[in-house]
Amino acid sequence: MNILNITTISGLRGGDIQMHTIYKLLKTYNSLNQYILCPDDSDLYEMNKELDENFISYKKSNKIFSAIKPILKTIKEKNINIIHVHDSSALSAVLIASLFFSSEIKIIFSRKRDKAIKRNILGKIKYGNKRIDKIVCVSNAVASVFDYIIKDKSKIQVIYDGIDVSKFEISKPLNLIRDEIGVSDDYKIVGNIAALENQKDIKTFVNAVEYVKQMKPYLNVKYVIIGEGKEREKLEVYIKDKKLEGDIYFFGFRKNVNELLPEFDVFMMSSISEGLPLTIYEAFACKVPVVSTKAGGIPEAVINNFSGLTSEIKDYKSLGDNLIKILTDDKLKKIIIENAFQMVKERFDLPVLEKNYYHLYKTI
Repeated sequence: MNILNITTISGLRGGDIQMHTIYKLLKTYNSLNQYILCPDDSDLYEMNKELDENFISYKKSNKIFSAIKPILKTIKEKNINIIHVHDSSALSAVLIASLFFSSEIKIIFSRKRDKAIKRNILGKIKYGNKRIDKIVCVSNAVASVFDYIIKDKSKIQVIYDGIDVSKFEISKPLNLIRDEIGVSDDYKIVGNIAALENQKDIKTFVNAVEYVKQMKPYLNVKYVIIGEGKEREKLEVYIKDKKLEGDIYFFGFRKNVNELLPEFDVFMMSSISEGLPLTIYEAFACKVPVVSTKAGGIPEAVINNFSGLTSEIKDYKSLGDNLIKILTDDKLKKIIIENAFQMVKERFDLPVLEKNYYHLYKTI
């Protein structure tokens, strides 16, 4: 069986990282021959072009049309049986290309975000296309965006993403954050790992910080946001206006998240839209308790008062109250950490991911 994974994304996002993770997991199966087609300027290709000859590149001058010829060429040269599409533009390219390749070739589309699909004819033609054999969603919340488009629910399959739990399980706090911002062990560290984009709603994170400071001024807490994005400048102004510059620190993009995350005393997420972010699983594996909004598929992993504490989207007071609760109630914190760690081991570890995707490919 020959499988072609396709992405048109140039930057390195969670979806492409997960695609590559699945690709590596399944390389041990002799019955599967896998390939990845991606832009020649992509971070993914740059990282792997000299390590893996099954990475195939193409020159991207247009989001959709640049990929069509390379798709058709690769299908012919590699005798492809299954095309696995990993982003929306790639899906458009594949559906156009499908006019020129055999109907026996199966098409799988992976969907990561819970963003609503526009209720128009184009949305129905694209996502309801008969050539798509299976749509794989990372959570039930993501699957629900297809409710009005896909009548045959057997075409939708939820496969939760996964992480290498052992990689994070053995991580120990190195005091890198405290050393960088210059505070002692007396201070608690509350952090978020997120792109500074609108969907992450960092303003609600900031509002929760202000609320906690007003309600419990005696708590020694510093807040760290790891990640970069176009909203950074506006957020810095917002934080300055609230006089929280000495409380909230932007760390920008970091490659050593697995070293920084274990230093968090609490992971606090304020998103308004999510599929189900890997950082939730990583926090579970690091035994860091999670306080979050109920964005997208998050409540499917962060179960309130069991594996974390959740609040309604934009409800910064509830988010702040939950943060105070977890910072001051050691018994509750211990129970949540234990439940979350058990959950990530049983449901979101790599062996589970490997089994689910191998079964998907074999059954299709």
